[in-house]
Amino acid sequence: MKKRFLLVLLLSFAFYSTSNAQGKLTITSDSTSYCYGQPITLKIEILNDSDSTLSFYSCPGGVYKFDEFNVGNYIICAGDPPTTEINPGSSITWLWKVEPSKLGIPNKDGEHTVIGYYPFSTIADTIKISAPIYYGGIISVGFDIGMENEVSKIRDSLGAIIINSYGSSQIWQIQGHLIDSIISKYKNDSRFRYVEHSISVEPDSIFTSVEQNKSTFPVKDFELSEVFPNPFNSTANFYVTVNRTQNILIDIFNSIGQKVSTVYKGMIEANKRTSFTINLNVAASGVYLLSIRNSKISVGRKIFLLK
Repeated sequence: MKKRFLLVLLLSFAFYSTSNAQGKLTITSDSTSYCYGQPITLKIEILNDSDSTLSFYSCPGGVYKFDEFNVGNYIICAGDPPTTEINPGSSITWLWKVEPSKLGIPNKDGEHTVIGYYPFSTIADTIKISAPIYYGGIISVGFDIGMENEVSKIRDSLGAIIINSYGSSQIWQIQGHLIDSIISKYKNDSRFRYVEHSISVEPDSIFTSVEQNKSTFPVKDFELSEVFPNPFNSTANFYVTVNRTQNILIDIFNSIGQKVSTVYKGMIEANKRTSFTINLNVAASGVYLLSIRNSKISVGRKIFLLK
């Protein structure tokens, strides 16, 4: 898997206003100074301070960058149609929890720049926070069959724990080592096919400031589980829970927005965990988007196919 496959997937984002107004974006944190390993809570708010309706078309998402790490993304589509609208005086807020033990950041001591922004728009905001360098995090590794013993020796020397594994691809949890140094040391090592940051982040919550019209996304309409395993070779599993019996559509899209597979189309029962299987036997390795949609919204997850 190439490094570009672990970059933030922003699929077909667009931000548009019926009056060309851009709105106002603000990013804040729960503190300006953090202790070693302390989670950092970030809030991104988009406020419609105009007298016209702001409309999200396609897949809107609030995003943040932590120093040079573009790690915050959320994909939630407004439907086809309608759009998701922010009425005058209303706002949408994303709450993010940045966990050093997962991301391996901060990767330096002192002051850090955090940028909140909306893709393909001019609205953005920047804050400064202080936090010490963190030694640990999660990395993704791949290796050729026959290198299992060599790779396991390296894993043991790092004290790494396997938290996800599929064939010759593994996700390692590491403590006591700077992630950047490990990646720099082993990324060109012949025993590995790749050694990369494992970055997968979603916001703790999304909410609106006031009741919107019926096209606004009801975030709790359904819950989509993690995909497991992820990365995967050909097949992977996940489950969906809905708060009311409803029709849903589950599709798989590639990185340029083309649909490659329909997983399910039909009714599922309320308050029941329904399991599904992804099968991409004939697809090429890469990043894909798993999208679940009802009549109002669509929520997606990045999935990584390795062959």
